[in-house]
Amino acid sequence: MVLRARLDDGAKVFFGYAKNLSTSGIFIATVNPRGMGEQFDLELTLPAPSGLRIACRCEVAWQRPYSARSDLDPGMGLRFLALPEELAAALAAWVEGEDPPKD
Repeated sequence: MVLRARLDDGAKVFFGYAKNLSTSGIFIATVNPRGMGEQFDLELTLPAPSGLRIACRCEVAWQRPYSARSDLDPGMGLRFLALPEELAAALAAWVEGEDPPKD
C-alpha cells in the first residue's frame, strides 16, 4: 500500500509517497531525500475505512540514494518525534490490522 505524505519545514512543502509505516516511523520514497537529522512536520491520512490523520514532528533517521543498480526505492526513513499518545495507539491498532480505539 502507498500513502501520500505531506512534509512541511516552514519554508517549503513536499509531497511524497509513504511505502512502509510503523509505530516508530515511516519510509518516504523520493529521489530528493532531506538531509540526515533534519526535522520537519509530517502529515498523512491512512486509507479508508480508518481515515486516521497523523500529524507530528519527524526527523530523517536514514537515507537511501537513487541507484540504477538497485531494485530498492530511493528515499528516507523518518523517525516520529513526540507522536501524541492517542495517535500512537490508533496507529498501532491500524498497523496490527485492528479497529482503532474509540473515544
